[in-house]
Amino acid sequence: FLLADALRRNCTAVITAGAVQTNHGRATAVAAKELGLETYLVVRSKQADVEQKDALPCTGNVLLDRMVGAGIVLAPYGSEKECLAPRMKALSDSLLQVGTKAYSIPIGGSNTVGLWGYITCMQEMVEQGVLDEYDDIVSACGSSGTSAGLAIANYLLGSPLKIHGICVADESDFFYKCIDVELDALQLSGRVCARDIINIVDGYKGKGYGISSDEVHDFVLSVS
Repeated sequence: FLLADALRRNCTAVITAGAVQTNHGRATAVAAKELGLETYLVVRSKQADVEQKDALPCTGNVLLDRMVGAGIVLAPYGSEKECLAPRMKALSDSLLQVGTKAYSIPIGGSNTVGLWGYITCMQEMVEQGVLDEYDDIVSACGSSGTSAGLAIANYLLGSPLKIHGICVADESDFFYKCIDVELDALQLSGRVCARDIINIVDGYKGKGYGISSDEVHDFVLSVS
């Protein structure tokens, strides 16, 4: 839905943001490549890396990003509003000066346009009977897009399923507010609020987003 909107607006590039190893960024870069769009990723990194060009090693998603030709712009750690959004805007402006019209996508693709991807996905799963044997859906909640999409779709479909989001960044109050914003954008805020349609759980961030521990490593090995 987001890339379709980019094409509809006659953009020739997309800009999005996230952590260095962002899955959303990698998925965006690969999909955009298939559509002939350039991709630029603005990623949070250590200040030392920001000051040193090409400091990131070619591992994990960074390798895949570079394989499909994505440009990577490093930004210091900070909030999306205060740190990433201004850099995305500056990059978009600089690209426009050389004739490249860029489409900006927020972290995780978490906006009203991106929401429709999850709503459609949920509708397809219900229609195909994929969820018939389940009572709950649990997903990680890092930018609210997945949680908002699943919860709103579940509500609109009248499904009895219970939706849960496990915080991997920020706190539950923050994500409830984000989902309420999407409900308002869809003109549903007068009928329902985020706390009515999803349970967002705190307490499982560990040391922080993307920071592993010995306990996590042992668990990964035990299920691999």
